[in-house]
Amino acid sequence: MKLKKILASILAIAMVLSTMGTVVFAADEEVVAHLASTGETFTTLQAAFDAVETMTGENQIVMDKDVTENIVLDGKGYSLYMDGHTLTGQIKIINGGLTLRGHGTRVPSNRGKIVAPGTSESTYPIYCVSDYTNSAHVYFSQVDIEASDSNGTAIYMDSDALDVQLISDVVVTGNIQVNKGVFVVNEADDENINKVTGTLANNAPGAVDIDGGLFSNDPSDFLVAGFKAEETADGWKVVRENLIQTTEDFDKDADGAYLIKTAEQMVIFHTELSAGGAATFLGKVFKIANDIDLSGKTFVTTGNKNNRFAGTLDGQNYTLSNLTIDGAGKDYAAFIGSLAAEGTV
Repeated sequence: MKLKKILASILAIAMVLSTMGTVVFAADEEVVAHLASTGETFTTLQAAFDAVETMTGENQIVMDKDVTENIVLDGKGYSLYMDGHTLTGQIKIINGGLTLRGHGTRVPSNRGKIVAPGTSESTYPIYCVSDYTNSAHVYFSQVDIEASDSNGTAIYMDSDALDVQLISDVVVTGNIQVNKGVFVVNEADDENINKVTGTLANNAPGAVDIDGGLFSNDPSDFLVAGFKAEETADGWKVVRENLIQTTEDFDKDADGAYLIKTAEQMVIFHTELSAGGAATFLGKVFKIANDIDLSGKTFVTTGNKNNRFAGTLDGQNYTLSNLTIDGAGKDYAAFIGSLAAEGTV
């Protein structure tokens, strides 16, 4: 009798299920991020950012897995540690700022990655249109920012309130468009150098300030004073002009001649000449590469029978103006006071 009741119950349940169609049992949603301060977990990145908007104090969000999602930041300053994970989608900044690091609390050597097609405003990986009343900052480090379309835009800026900075070890693949705000590429050592593969366009009143980095296109129009772009096998590398400390640091022409381009370099040349011996700069050729104004520089006369210039100095018809020689009480009173037999001026 009991067996009949059990069978009847099973039959009744089967009949009910047959009227409902296919039944799918949902799995628990996966955790994609957590807050470093509280350990609170979230199943979307947007939920984590929304929670931070109501917080005070520590607000670091840490990614726990790769995510495909578009994010809108509309509130305050945020901090995201990608912990080596990838965000496929857009980060759109409407209000507030962002500090984003590719590494995280567990694996400091890991890089993060943000990737999106980059062919329209809704798909630019980084889209900054903040109308925040106060100035805010967006800082990136240890992260790849990639427009997956080869002609796409990776970073788009149209906000007076923001300055966006590549701090260190950032690789941007795609174009950068600066309509408003300030875009900065910072100096970093070779191991952490920032790299940009793509065009960089600046439309006033935007501003671009570059004092470091490696670029696929010549960034000379955007360099901070005191820096220059040198073409290398890997691209255009931005370096300090004032790293020149000796004549060996001077640029050279195709024939190997040392080029004297500035008043500061002329001082370096003359200082080494003054400290030389009977055959200073033997076999070396120096060429004046520009008209040089020496205002404010005083050159103490050098040269005697034991201190002679043995190289070649070619003025190339350029002018050294406002040259001041201090030769008081000294023989051989001239910029180059004494020539060795091998010397030519």
